[in-house]
Amino acid sequence: MVDKVTFRIELDLEDVKASERKNIKDDIGEFLIEAIKADAQSGRSPVTGRNFKQLTKKYADKAKGGNRLANLTLTEDMLNSLEYRRTVDGIEIGIFDSTEAKKADNHNKFSSESLTTPVPRRPFIPSLDRGENFRPGIREELNLIMDIYKEASNGDES
Repeated sequence: MVDKVTFRIELDLEDVKASERKNIKDDIGEFLIEAIKADAQSGRSPVTGRNFKQLTKKYADKAKGGNRLANLTLTEDMLNSLEYRRTVDGIEIGIFDSTEAKKADNHNKFSSESLTTPVPRRPFIPSLDRGENFRPGIREELNLIMDIYKEASNGDES
């Protein structure tokens, strides 16, 4: 049974002061939540960078007043349950709520235990099994956050 849909990110924290490691994990986690939500709500995958496949006309007419934009926000419960947790070497980000994890699994296609109503794959959490990561723009921003912390740590030691 799917109880969570997450992605672990290991961070190179060697050059970051120990006193700042919690802060960098929080900054990266908060940034990722906002980036995932922004991409998904605009109909784009934060994993592939491509637009999600549109909703069928029949479904859009019934559920979304004709709006065919697939933005993972029918009820907003799934994206609102997106969170991160600090790990020893980085963060784990995703859906930890078991009810919402079933929906996330259905969209990301991580397992064969998706909901009974399958949907096209709309990845918003990368899959390590598929060798995925976040789209380049998100990774670049993560690198910038890391660089800021590393520069601050190096500046304090000189």
